[in-house]
Amino acid sequence: MRLHVPFRLAVMLESDSPADRVNAIKSIIVSHNFREEVGYEDPIEDVLLAPDDAIAQLLEKWGALKATLPSA
Repeated sequence: MRLHVPFRLAVMLESDSPADRVNAIKSIIVSHNFREEVGYEDPIEDVLLAPDDAIAQLLEKWGALKATLPSA
């Protein structure tokens, strides 16, 4: 994931618009290994098809990590 994102993406992550949040999430994830479900071998192609709880955990950990980094 991109840690230092443009301000525009940071605003989109906090937006009331679901489309903005979805586009921001897709923009900050550089690569992933999400599976459709537990037990599936191959990662899904589109990160937006990942399980919602996986994305929620990812964003929580991303936010916690960003909070520990010094400002540039």
